[in-house]
Amino acid sequence: MCQGSISGRIAQQVDTTMDDGKPTKGSIRYGSDAANAAGTITPVDADKLEEGELYTICASF
Repeated sequence: MCQGSISGRIAQQVDTTMDDGKPTKGSIRYGSDAANAAGTITPVDADKLEEGELYTICASF
């Protein structure tokens, strides 16, 4: 399940609260909305996260 147009701050908070806080590992991952427009999600490294940018966050259960 994925949701787009989520701010970096919220994406990180969701990952930290519901998973491991690492956007490239675990059951919750997020990547830039620009990558999503191409039909793929490439997780962004936590140190490259921009709070004001928009991301697509995906969760697998």
